[in-house]
Amino acid sequence: MKNKILTKVNQEIIEKGVAKTFKNILEKTKTRVVIKGYDQKLKKIFKKERIIIISNHPAEIDVLLILSTWQKRKDKYLVANHGFLGLLPAIDKHIIPVFITHRIYEAKRDKWKLDLLRKLHFSEVFSKEESHQKNIESINLAAEKVNQGGLVTIFPMAGEENNKFLPGIGHIIKNLKYKNTKIVMAYIRGTSTWDYLRIIPLFNRLMPKISINFSRTMEIKSLKASEPKEIAKELEAIYKNWLLSLE
Repeated sequence: MKNKILTKVNQEIIEKGVAKTFKNILEKTKTRVVIKGYDQKLKKIFKKERIIIISNHPAEIDVLLILSTWQKRKDKYLVANHGFLGLLPAIDKHIIPVFITHRIYEAKRDKWKLDLLRKLHFSEVFSKEESHQKNIESINLAAEKVNQGGLVTIFPMAGEENNKFLPGIGHIIKNLKYKNTKIVMAYIRGTSTWDYLRIIPLFNRLMPKISINFSRTMEIKSLKASEPKEIAKELEAIYKNWLLSLE
């Protein structure tokens, strides 16, 4: 059953594209999504310009939500857990894998979610040392894609209880060649572990609405920090200050 569903979704991605496919899924599951700040100017930037999208990641459905806002372009990428590779082969070319499985198992937090994903689609668990080396390669690849003019979406605080930005985002920005590269921040609210219930007819109508806020764009030349860890800390502070403006 699961393979039939995934095969169907994968085929729809091939025929209709990433964003339209996931928009259709949201509509079919009666998921109410409110998007703010996503005006025509931002859509144009998402479609053509060199940009990094930074988002929070409170639940699994967040990935689907972000992908539903992607504009039609070939050079768009998502920095995501390597376990998603092969799940929907049609989007593999858009995924830049990061290897964080060992951290989840070590922290013993959300381990059951990872176990569930691995039952749905097996993925190898690498050692801390192997993961570190692979992540260096992926971070370099993400920077390269942005330097080539692409769009990269990243969840820099994924898996962190204190919403701390991991230094990977700092390393990406450190490796960027063009100081006019844009950054836009996204904030997702209303998602949870219970989002799987949205696939159940009638019950899905009882689920809370989800909101996504997008910030105005900024250019990396406005950042004061120059080293990866400090860049990550500065972006974290900017992100948290922006959240205060949403309240």
